[in-house]
Amino acid sequence: MTFYKVVYPLPSEVTIDTAIVNYSQTLCDKDNHEPLLDLITRYSNELDLPLDFLFSINNNLAWKGDEYLPTLPRSIDGQFELFAITENENHRGYFIKESYLISFVESLIEVGIEVFDEGYYLWEYICEMVRTTKHTDKPSRAEFFFLFGNLEDCQYYIDQRSIPGATSVAQIVSVEIIDGVPPFKGDMSLWDLIPNNATFRQAASMIDDYWSGRTSDKPVYEYLFQGKCKLFPL
Repeated sequence: MTFYKVVYPLPSEVTIDTAIVNYSQTLCDKDNHEPLLDLITRYSNELDLPLDFLFSINNNLAWKGDEYLPTLPRSIDGQFELFAITENENHRGYFIKESYLISFVESLIEVGIEVFDEGYYLWEYICEMVRTTKHTDKPSRAEFFFLFGNLEDCQYYIDQRSIPGATSVAQIVSVEIIDGVPPFKGDMSLWDLIPNNATFRQAASMIDDYWSGRTSDKPVYEYLFQGKCKLFPL
């Protein structure tokens, strides 16, 4: 089978050993983000609240500082509807007790409040939690090199993942497998189906589908490869 990969411009062929070059290099700030991700996923799981709501509290505190909390509406019977705080229609029908919100803010202060805008760290964090809980036969995604089976899926990745206006820096290369174990085949489009207002439980369930090999109506397969391979500019 012929494989392809999306890379930054590659002037000539190169041999890659995934023991040295792998996805972990993209996740270089993982340890810095982990305390915040642990806090937010824990609160989302325990209270069954949308993850993006909790991140919005964090980011507003980072942006506005002490001016943010006084702008929040008064609680009603000791709780808030999330919509009243965020004015996000997707947050209607979700509620948080005032005491839990205060506890969450205090925990954020302990962790250290900084703007978080690198969402892929969140999904990879949840993905690793699901893997270590239910799919221990599969190695961490951080240890892999991500490949595609055709040019169309490469272009899908570029369109979905690249920074707007920067797609010209992406290059598709062909990949020759030199040595390695059979790659894990997963439908990466399942990730795109996770809604922005997903709770931890919802996101974890959909990521479990990914590890279980389930597919969406329009699958886009990524191949998680470990071993040695050679990249060739097209």
